[in-house]
Amino acid sequence: MNLPNYIPKSNKPASTCQLINEAIYILLKLGLPIENMTERKLERIAMAFLAVANVQVSSGWAKIQGYDSENRYALRTREIIEYINQHFHESISSGSYDDIRRKDLKLPV
Repeated sequence: MNLPNYIPKSNKPASTCQLINEAIYILLKLGLPIENMTERKLERIAMAFLAVANVQVSSGWAKIQGYDSENRYALRTREIIEYINQHFHESISSGSYDDIRRKDLKLPV
């Protein structure tokens, strides 16, 4: 499937952009009202979504995880920042944990 490029100005590697575009597409299809958001806002929401699902560029969607009673995969907001910084070529300050919760996770949750 050929997806639209929701983040054309991004300077991230192509494989990272592809994964972020896939996440944005999924969020859009789930009915999140993201049509009028800025490119950067879309990118941040998608990266937070990918972090919560434990999706990495290296493994893609094959190892997606979520919170359930058996594997109990759940991240705190500072861990989401660490995940995004490590896997998506960002340098978000650990002090931005409130921004992650208030701006990037509120809509998907």
